[in-house]
Amino acid sequence: MSDFIDDFLAGLEEDKQQPRSSNGLEKVLMSARDNQGTVVFAPFQDTYSKKFYLLIPYVKEYKTALPNYNEGKDEVWIKILPKEFYGDLTEAQSALYDEVVGLFDQVDDELGDIPNKWNMIRGRSYSLFQGVITNQLNAQGTKISDRIGKAALLIFPSRQPINELAAAIKNKIAGMNNSKEWIPAIFAPTDKGREGVVTITFTKPDAPGYDCTVGFEFNSPYAKVVDPQAGFSEEIVNSFGNVLESFLGWQNGKNGRFNEDNFNELKKVLTVRLNELTINKNKPAEAPIENKNGVDPMVGTTPTPAPEAPTSDGENTGTQVKLPF
Repeated sequence: MSDFIDDFLAGLEEDKQQPRSSNGLEKVLMSARDNQGTVVFAPFQDTYSKKFYLLIPYVKEYKTALPNYNEGKDEVWIKILPKEFYGDLTEAQSALYDEVVGLFDQVDDELGDIPNKWNMIRGRSYSLFQGVITNQLNAQGTKISDRIGKAALLIFPSRQPINELAAAIKNKIAGMNNSKEWIPAIFAPTDKGREGVVTITFTKPDAPGYDCTVGFEFNSPYAKVVDPQAGFSEEIVNSFGNVLESFLGWQNGKNGRFNEDNFNELKKVLTVRLNELTINKNKPAEAPIENKNGVDPMVGTTPTPAPEAPTSDGENTGTQVKLPF
């Protein structure tokens, strides 16, 4: 139940603001309750890896305010990717990364199982897809019309969508007598010639984890899910790029994905937090006064005299004395 409550609160927090990237690619956070349901899209390749998806396992995240995000006025989730996702790091950068990860893990351990921990520190795996949304229904079955036809980065806080995609492709190949000819109809390297789309249903049950299913829809004589001749506009196609950089957004570094400024600031934040936790942990509790002889400690003491009542001639009137209890 605690996992459900933590995820519910985190979903509410993320519902407050749906970010958009500067190149027109809308970031759709599938952890947000309003976005969960079924999303149908034509997938586009990552311009860097040439894949149609990206899995980032166990991203460490800490919620805090940093100077280079809205001048430090708002808290935001700072992401620490696995080291290999940052490419070639200098020796100093690698040492800084290791130090911040060490501090993160210590803070995580010191916090233990406190209530609402998920709203402060967490680890998540992400499945990322970029593509053109052709249809989207929320969990209640209501169409989200303002996203149809838009370029989007779909951000799933789970590895399930990619696992389910692999299973769906395998099952489809088996159902097509081991034919793979249908795959380019959906996963096409160009904007034209597509005959099908991907559907992902993703919802949060009242239990840990997510429910996820993946399937495919194809053009038929009765319905056209995507126009193979028209394709997609140049403006939309140009919105797609490096999926990882789009995912990081403002957290990208100046000359690469590793943002030294962010890591240095996060190091300060985590150091302060760890010191606070350590001090509180090691602070001795006040021992109760031991009454060895069993005598009432108030026996033999002089009681505090009651305050004098005001005199009848008006002395002390006009002023109310506030007692300390």
